[in-house]
Amino acid sequence: MSGVADIWVPLLAAALGLVPYVLERRHRRRLEDDQRRRVWADISRIRGLMSDIERDSTPGPGALQAAGKLSDALRGLIHEACRLERRLDVATVRKWRATGRLASDWQEQLAMQMLHAEEVPQGDVDRLMKAHGNTDELPAEHPMSARRDNEP
Repeated sequence: MSGVADIWVPLLAAALGLVPYVLERRHRRRLEDDQRRRVWADISRIRGLMSDIERDSTPGPGALQAAGKLSDALRGLIHEACRLERRLDVATVRKWRATGRLASDWQEQLAMQMLHAEEVPQGDVDRLMKAHGNTDELPAEHPMSARRDNEP
């Protein structure tokens, strides 16, 4: 019997040693999922605040400053969402857009910027550049556009 015990005791000890690893891994994945959900909730919250500011037909300097800060925060959160994604590719970004997580070409382009260049098909590059060639400048007709103030 000692030959059988010599084999089973180390195997049992090794199996028991894996239990903390499996539990820790499960806990880590749960925390990562919670973090991803929190980032998307923050993105949604900021988009709502930006919409509230944009509804004002004549935003004052404070509103413009707030919109700029929210825009910067939104950029950071979209980049964070990309970083936290287990498998970030063009299909993921398209799914985010289709499900409303990303609500505009500008937001989609921010996510696409996080991909490796060879992962973005040329058609997507052309479409996004045509829609938002300069993602840092709003169209003149946008209520928050700086160019709107300079119109005759």
